[in-house]
Amino acid sequence: MITEGIDWIESGENYYDDDNPLEADVFQVIPSIDTYLDRNDGHNAIAILEVVTDVYFKRRDDLYNYGLDLLDFCEELDRLWAKALLIADLEEPKKIDLEVVFASQAEIFSSLFSLRRLALEKGWEDETLQQVLTGELPENFNEPSDLVGIRLELLKRQKRFDEYLNLSRYTGRIDLYFKALIYLDRSDEVLAQIDLIQTKPDAYIIAEAFAEKEQLEAALTVALNGLNIPFRELITGEYFGRHAIEDREYQSRLEMLAFNLSEDLDRGDVGFSSKIEGFKAEPSYRQYLQIKDESGEDWENQKIELLASFKGMNRWQSLSDRIQIYLYEQMFDKAIDLVKECSYEQRDLIQQVMDAVLEHRTNWVLEDARSRAEEILNVKQAKAYHYAVDWLKYVKRAYEQLDNWQGWQSYRDGLIQEHNRKYKFMGLFNEADL
Repeated sequence: MITEGIDWIESGENYYDDDNPLEADVFQVIPSIDTYLDRNDGHNAIAILEVVTDVYFKRRDDLYNYGLDLLDFCEELDRLWAKALLIADLEEPKKIDLEVVFASQAEIFSSLFSLRRLALEKGWEDETLQQVLTGELPENFNEPSDLVGIRLELLKRQKRFDEYLNLSRYTGRIDLYFKALIYLDRSDEVLAQIDLIQTKPDAYIIAEAFAEKEQLEAALTVALNGLNIPFRELITGEYFGRHAIEDREYQSRLEMLAFNLSEDLDRGDVGFSSKIEGFKAEPSYRQYLQIKDESGEDWENQKIELLASFKGMNRWQSLSDRIQIYLYEQMFDKAIDLVKECSYEQRDLIQQVMDAVLEHRTNWVLEDARSRAEEILNVKQAKAYHYAVDWLKYVKRAYEQLDNWQGWQSYRDGLIQEHNRKYKFMGLFNEADL
């Protein structure tokens, strides 16, 4: 298939065609390999892999000449090679032959096919691996995550559950470890080790596994525990990173799961508590209003508890929601404190606060908007002049709120005098009718 694709390119038939079917077509060989692997026939899978890999390396220069490195395809081949080698019980001569071929191909491109080299080298007999599989805790076992994943898949398929449990726990695959225990009806062991669940995604996955087994009390216990697990960005400081986004998504899932489970168990008190705990971990304006509606006469005490949970939070955590809550409660100074250090990327939040507090904190609006406008103008950020004009609109509105038209006129005249040679700015300024 690789050879046919290269020949197709060289024929010139694709001269006016931006799409090259080779990149997609090469993956059509994968199902035939998977078929043998699913039957635990590693030998026939290896036979196909040898041919495909050999063609790739022989025609690799041609592929690069046409801008096709097929890296994704190679990574998939590597995983298939590793799985086939771990399934097949190869005789020593065949192992030696493959070692020679792998070494030769590694000289061409050393960074490719690292999993298959490890799988061939270690197999299942590796001494340190055997220690892990038998429940020992060696200090020097370190395999790539993808290879560990392949081993776990094969152990599960072969129903080697004790080894599966030992490997998954040792390598930190807590979600897989606990799901296996639940499958094996060893749920008490999960609850006894609940402190091993360190992330919200793991908590959700394990709670769902309990729910699927109709062990609703256990599922609720894990879900409530997950709501209280700290957000990873509070530990790493990477609030806008992948973990932060993932944790916020799973916090919402855990909250919904806990609520549904409490309803199924007729535990309304727990459902309400889950909302409270979910809010404390990740405040939401929508949740805040829901809790208020459900609190009844106890709302004032509940409100104090909810607002107190904001203390010590990362400045950026649930920033928009906390601002909305403070504005709703007319706690204007708290809202202002949250946006004081915001940059122009968060201008929508800043302006939301300015709109809300203009009548009550007019001088702050005047000073903050003027400072932000002048900062842009003084450093001559021409691409941001329209933002400067937006801030000046707030300056004008603040002067009007103070009933100080003369103050605005004086400030306006000074701006024109200082920045009249910034033609782009002056055009936007005049267009805004300031």
